[in-house]
Amino acid sequence: MALISFSNVYRSYAAQVVLDGVSLSINRGDRVGLIGRNGSGKSTVLRMIAGTERPERGSVNIQARLRIGQVEQEPRLDGDQTVAEAVLQGCPELVEMEKELRRLEQQFDKPGSDHEETMALYGDLQHEFDRLGGHEFHGKASAVLCGLGLPVETHERRVNVLSGGQKTRLAIAQLLLADPEVMLLDEPTNHLDLEATEWLQAYLQRFSGSLLLVSHDRYLIDAVCDHIIEIEEAHTWAYEGNYSAALRQKAERLERQRETFERQQQQVQKLESFIRRYKAGDRSTQAKSREKALARLDLVGRPREGRSARIHMGHAERSGRDVVRMGRLAKWFGDLCLFRDVDFVVERGDRIGLVGPNGAGKTTLIRMILGQDIPSDGTLSVGTNVHIGYFSQDFQTLGNNRAVIEEIVADSDLDVPAARTMLARFLFTDDEVFKNVGDLSGGERNRVALCKLLLSRPNLLLLDEPTNHLDIATREGLIAALEEFDGTILVASHDRYLLDRITNRILEVAGGKAATYPGNYSEYHRSKSKLLDSPDEALLPKQTRGTASGMGNGRTSPATTRTRPGSKSGGAAASHSPERTGSGKAAPPAAAPPVKLSPARLERQIQELETRLSSLTERMNDPDLYKSADMLTVVEEYDRVRARLESLYEDWTAVSG
Repeated sequence: MALISFSNVYRSYAAQVVLDGVSLSINRGDRVGLIGRNGSGKSTVLRMIAGTERPERGSVNIQARLRIGQVEQEPRLDGDQTVAEAVLQGCPELVEMEKELRRLEQQFDKPGSDHEETMALYGDLQHEFDRLGGHEFHGKASAVLCGLGLPVETHERRVNVLSGGQKTRLAIAQLLLADPEVMLLDEPTNHLDLEATEWLQAYLQRFSGSLLLVSHDRYLIDAVCDHIIEIEEAHTWAYEGNYSAALRQKAERLERQRETFERQQQQVQKLESFIRRYKAGDRSTQAKSREKALARLDLVGRPREGRSARIHMGHAERSGRDVVRMGRLAKWFGDLCLFRDVDFVVERGDRIGLVGPNGAGKTTLIRMILGQDIPSDGTLSVGTNVHIGYFSQDFQTLGNNRAVIEEIVADSDLDVPAARTMLARFLFTDDEVFKNVGDLSGGERNRVALCKLLLSRPNLLLLDEPTNHLDIATREGLIAALEEFDGTILVASHDRYLLDRITNRILEVAGGKAATYPGNYSEYHRSKSKLLDSPDEALLPKQTRGTASGMGNGRTSPATTRTRPGSKSGGAAASHSPERTGSGKAAPPAAAPPVKLSPARLERQIQELETRLSSLTERMNDPDLYKSADMLTVVEEYDRVRARLESLYEDWTAVSG
C-alpha cells in the first residue's frame, strides 16, 4: 500500500492550471525526485502532502500516523532561542523526556519524597529515553549542524539574528534530527556551499525512509533518487531510476510519440483523401466506413518540447594574454583575514571555477577584479582590451523600479522591437515584458540579468552563482552558451554540474589561503583528500553516537554533569543516574551490574577515563574534526569511553551506598 497517493488532483491559481488530473504514488523506501520548470507546481505538491494546501478536485491520501517532515525553500524560523536549543525541536519528544528526567532527579534530593516510586518512574523513563537515542541526540544535533555549515561558534547565537541561509541550514538540521518516515525537501541546497551540499547528499544517500526531493541540482538528484516524477504542462510523467535515467526514458518516450504521431498523420491523410474523393458516388459506402474509422482513431498529439531560454553569447573580442594578474594579494576586514599571498594569473581563454566555503572571500575577490573593492595588500591588475561582463548573485546590476523592457532598452543600444525580440529568447513574451523588475521571481530576475550580460558583449565573464533560481532546463541552456563562449570565464558557483561542464581550472579560496587545481570540479574533488567524501556512520539516522558539543544546556557533554567524591575535575560526563538522596541512601539505577572492583580501584579507573573523555570532548568541539578522516575513530572512542564510564559510575554508586 502506498504511503502517499494523489488521485486525479486538480489545482489552479487564477487563470493558471498547475495540476490537471494528476495521479501519483510514493511507496515505502521510494526516493523521488520531483522535477519541472519554475512555477510548474512542484511546491504545490509538497504543500498538499504536508497538509497546508488542498486540491480543488481529486484526493490526496496519506497513510494514517505517517511521520512526515518538511523543509520549505524559505523556512519560517524566529524567536530568541539559541541555535543549539532550536535544532533540538526536531526531537520534541526527547526534549520533553529529558526535562522530565531532570525533574525526577530533583525529587531524589527532597526529604520525605517517595524515592522508591520515583526511582521506578525514573528507571522506566530512562530506559525509553535510551531506546529512542536520548543519550546521543545532543551530539548528533551538533554533528549535523557542523556538517551543514553551522560551526560550533554559531550554536549559541539567537535564531532571530541568523541570515536567511543560516535559517535554512537550521531547518534542515531539525528535519534530519527528527528522522521522519517521509522527508519533503524543497531546494535544500540553495544556501549550502559545496562542502555542506556534499555532506547533505551523503546523509540522504544513507537515509532509510522515503524521500521527496525538489531540486535543480542534477548531481544531487542523480545521487539520491531512484524515481523521478516530472510535472509538465499540468500533467505528470513517472520514470524509474535517477535523473540521468529519466532523461533517457523521456527521450525514448518522445521519440515513440513522434513516430506514432507521424504514422497516424499519414493514416489520417489517406483516410481523409479517400473520403473526399468517394463520399459521393459509387464508393460512398466505403467512404462512410472510412469516416467511422477516422473517428475511432485515438490520436496522439505532436510531442511538445517545453520553452527553453535561447542563450547565445556570440563572439568575444580578443583580449591581451594576461586577463587578470594577482600578486601576493590579500584582504582583511578588521582582524579577519579572508585570504593573503594569492599569486594567480587568469589567462585568455581560461575557464576558472572559483570555489570555497560561504564567507571565504569568493565574492570579495570578484568585486576586487571589478574595482568595487580594494586589496588590503598586494597587487591586482586587469589586462589590456578586457571588457568585463558581471553577473551578481543578488542582482546588483538590475534596477527594481523599471519594467523589464525599460531595463533592457536603457542599458543597451536596442530599440523596443529589438529588445522584445531579445527578451523572447529569455522567455519574456507578450505583457511579461512590462512586469516591474522588483516584482519578478528569482528565476525571472536571473533571466533578465543574463540578457543584460549578453548585450554587454564581454570577453571576460565574472559570474557569481549564475544558476541560482534557474530550473534545470534553463541551466542547461546557460551551460551550453558558456561552453560555446570563446572568451574568458571566472565563475563562483556551488553548481557542481556547471563546474564540471565548463571549467578547466579550479581556484579554491578557503581558510585564508588560495590554491589552484587543474581540470574540472570532479578532478578537483578527487584530488582533495580532505573533502568529506561521506558522512560518518556515527552521524547517520538510527546510527547516532554521542558528541561533546555543549548543546542546549551549557554542559560540556550531552550527559548530566555530576560531582563524584574524589574527582579532581569537579564534574564529568556521566549517566543520568541520580545522586545520593537527601535521606543519605543511594539511588542506584534500575539495574546495577555486579560489583567486581574495589572502591579505590574504581576511583582510579574513573579518574583516568574522565581525563580521556575531557580530551576527546575538546577534539569533538573542533568543527574541523567533522571534515577529517579521523572523525570515525574519535567518535567511536568517545562512545566507548563514555559507555565504560557509565558502567563504572553504576558500580561506584552501588559500592558507595
